[in-house]
Amino acid sequence: MYEFKDNFHNKLTPLIFDKSTHERVNNILKGFRHTPKHIDTNHLMNSNESAYDSFSKVSPLNNLIYSKSKAISSNRDAIKELFTNEEKIRLIEIGNSSSLKVKSLIGILQASNIQFEILPISNSKTYLEYYLTMLWQQFPSINIFPLAGNYIDILTDLASDNTSKLVVLSNPTAKQNREETAFQVEQISKRLSAGDWIQIDFELKSDPRHLSNERTSCACKDALINELNEILLGNFDANCFIYYSNYCPQTGKLQTCLVSTKPQKVYLAIINETISFKMWECISIDSIQKYDAEEITNFALNAGFIPRLTLYDYNRQNCCAFWQKV
Repeated sequence: MYEFKDNFHNKLTPLIFDKSTHERVNNILKGFRHTPKHIDTNHLMNSNESAYDSFSKVSPLNNLIYSKSKAISSNRDAIKELFTNEEKIRLIEIGNSSSLKVKSLIGILQASNIQFEILPISNSKTYLEYYLTMLWQQFPSINIFPLAGNYIDILTDLASDNTSKLVVLSNPTAKQNREETAFQVEQISKRLSAGDWIQIDFELKSDPRHLSNERTSCACKDALINELNEILLGNFDANCFIYYSNYCPQTGKLQTCLVSTKPQKVYLAIINETISFKMWECISIDSIQKYDAEEITNFALNAGFIPRLTLYDYNRQNCCAFWQKV
């Protein structure tokens, strides 16, 4: 059992580790039982690494995980400069962040002798257990306080203790539309004090030809099918599905799905059930909103932040933005 020892409000729910993987499996199965079917890649996670990260190695949809990690690690001096005057900071992670990006950021803070602690927040206790283990394996000396619950409630309580600067790492914007993104940024801003930070990630509007590569689509399909078969003990046949993406350069909306090429039944041994698919039935994977530089700047200014640093990947498809509360 992990006990959270501090004097915060009761809303900071202590995490009690259970060794079950039922939460993760049930969330995936819920998507298959829904109409229309969908897969949340955040729930693709095995004992060795996040399958979301694994999927990102080949997916044009999710390659921001690796490009953001590279952008962070390649700009160590610029990031160090942001926090050199802070005596202590608390990294507040919202949602299922990219572990690679966070590892890069932790490495920079440690090398710069900046005092910090990390507080990942998630509704998923399974994810928090995995995440805590993963971080401690690489960074056994860092202070980690995993918090299970609603991030708005928890962030409100954390902000009441102003003994150190907050740095909120926000990652879920890619799957949100503009209104949802603006609302989230505003809600976070309301709970921060002047001088606090938010580090937020965006996918950028880009050349649509980057997203229509047949070889990449096949690799995405195979990686996704392999993860589903491993997690659900299924017999998905990659030859009976196609991976399809649709991107509108004007709106910046990208949608991806798996499509069944024939009527078929897939057996899932983990629950001893069969899932039926119609011919050309779509399984939604993700809906991603991409932005241009002006839209991103407006998000910051409208919510009371000043953009301090923006890091881009090598082909400017993704960015990591550091904003400071006025």
